[in-house]
Amino acid sequence: MQTKVKLLLVLGTAMALAGCSKLTKENYAKLQIGQKRAYVEDILGKPDHCEDIVVADLCTWGNENKYIKVGFTKNTIVSLASDDLGENLIDIDFNF
Repeated sequence: MQTKVKLLLVLGTAMALAGCSKLTKENYAKLQIGQKRAYVEDILGKPDHCEDIVVADLCTWGNENKYIKVGFTKNTIVSLASDDLGENLIDIDFNF
């Protein structure tokens, strides 16, 4: 009986966490070129990965199958991309 209760608790927690994903079209729609990194992190949390590319930091939330990618220059959004949020979207500002 205790094993069943523990299993139900683990499954319930996993389902709740999966339902709370911040990788949604709605959250992506809140992001715009020119916004600050702190605002992005308020919406999406800390990125899963960031890499420094010549003129920007490219940060990724999610994985190669489902993600939001944001490019920052001076902690300001200069590019946005997403995949598997219902549609593929890309927005880039070349005025940095």
